[in-house]
Amino acid sequence: MKIKKCSRKIEKISVVISPSREAATTLIANKHTINLRKPWKPLRQAYFYKSQLDNGKTIKELMSEYPEHDILKFIKMLEVHKMAKSVSYENESIEKLVHDERKFPITNLERMYSDPDVRKFLGFDFDDKGEIKGKIKLSEFNKGIKNVVEDVATGSIDSRKYNTGKQRALYLERFPLEKKPDLSKKGNFTSKDVKEISIKDKREQFNDTAQSRSNKIPKSIFSPGKIPIKINNSSLRILYNELKDLPVSKYPNAIHDLLRSFLECSLVVFLKQKGEYDSIQKNNKHNPTLSEMLNHLKSDKCNLITDTNLRQLIQQIVSQYSEKYSLERMNMIQHNENWGSSESEVRIAWAKLEPLMKILLNPDKL
Repeated sequence: MKIKKCSRKIEKISVVISPSREAATTLIANKHTINLRKPWKPLRQAYFYKSQLDNGKTIKELMSEYPEHDILKFIKMLEVHKMAKSVSYENESIEKLVHDERKFPITNLERMYSDPDVRKFLGFDFDDKGEIKGKIKLSEFNKGIKNVVEDVATGSIDSRKYNTGKQRALYLERFPLEKKPDLSKKGNFTSKDVKEISIKDKREQFNDTAQSRSNKIPKSIFSPGKIPIKINNSSLRILYNELKDLPVSKYPNAIHDLLRSFLECSLVVFLKQKGEYDSIQKNNKHNPTLSEMLNHLKSDKCNLITDTNLRQLIQQIVSQYSEKYSLERMNMIQHNENWGSSESEVRIAWAKLEPLMKILLNPDKL
């Protein structure tokens, strides 16, 4: 192998000689956290201080040695990240990201836990040392923090959407009921009461049971034998067959995009067959949009859907913008070049849409 010679020679290198390893540590910290010549990600900075704590330093000593650094901020970051890593995630890509201290967007999570209303909602607070003090049962806290961390990992929570207290309050209002911590279940815990889950150990356990699980979890979004199409439309059947055959783990973005088209086309056929298509209120002279068709279906002007729960479900799909099953999320997948989806998101979206699709594809049941 030939090595090309550099045309420019290195003539001078600046060197700093440290009197001790400890002094060098301080210099390195300043270089990567204050001077920002080679900036570390916030979580990497936090783990730098963790290494100091692991070597016997106290929080008080760190605050004394690094007076220009916000030590408490990084202690809180370490505490919350440890709690996040102690929770098990079904989606492998989310789990890997949560455990990656270089890539996990901790600042988006920090924006949430820095809000006292969010901490109260999740049932915890910080003491004067920046350490977590839980006020409810740990299992209840885990329900809530898991949902928040997943939303951070998938991009549902970012600086644009939840930068203000009002936006965060709206996020809490739309929090899934089944994942909301029950604050009446009092308890106490600290980060010392949890153990970080080892991805390696979990993967080994997963591999041991992969064969048995493969027989239970469908590869596509449909469970075998579910949602037979009774409606007479060839195009819908083609879309259905493609969705039925595509493995979600391999093509989550394509399936999420196709799922939106499947929903839209199913609504068009259903509403035309029921004689409601021409009565949909539109904002222009063109065909009604997916949003307009869903809004019509749940409106008082349309009597096709009488089931109250199903009408509420349609309302959630249209209005709960931050949820993985929302119309907004489907629109982002189709129209925003910077957006991506995951297997978990697709399965959650389908689980929400399934009751509605059973009606749209089998109109004679009404």
